[in-house]
Amino acid sequence: MSAGGRSRAAALALLAGVVMIIGAAAVVPAGLYWSKTGEAIRDARTKIQRSEQRKQAEDTLVRSQRDWARFAATPSSGFILNSDDEAAIAATRQRIDSVFSELEGVAVSVAGEAGDGPREGVRSITIAVQGNLPRKNLGAFLTRLESEPAYIVISDFEAITSQNDQLLINLTGQVFRLLESGA
Repeated sequence: MSAGGRSRAAALALLAGVVMIIGAAAVVPAGLYWSKTGEAIRDARTKIQRSEQRKQAEDTLVRSQRDWARFAATPSSGFILNSDDEAAIAATRQRIDSVFSELEGVAVSVAGEAGDGPREGVRSITIAVQGNLPRKNLGAFLTRLESEPAYIVISDFEAITSQNDQLLINLTGQVFRLLESGA
């Protein structure tokens, strides 16, 4: 190759190198900018998604609390709905007397005492009951106490056979009353 051909090839190689350097100088910063912009966009999208998830969780919690408050204030919740302990004890006494009389029995004594609840916002009321009941109505009696609101959770039970197929019933149980805020 002649000297002129070599210098032309060198000039073209030099020109190609310069074009590549200029191209790299333009493309690399643009790529870095796009990369940083892409990361910023991804971060912003992630923050938005997290914010939306928190909002959905908050909405679900508020809805659940509202539904619970509405349910707890209904007779079907199982709580005794009286506003104070004395009224709750009186209502429970009346309910037990009613169940005894509907099932051909007699409540001899029904005593109640307010205690602490198993958790904050709930008060337990312990009920001690003595009465007489026909043997044939024992199952119905216990079922009515434990399966109809306000539920009486029986913790101690004794049935002693007496005369004429009657049972002397001794039982202890609890009903639960929701406390209103500040109570």
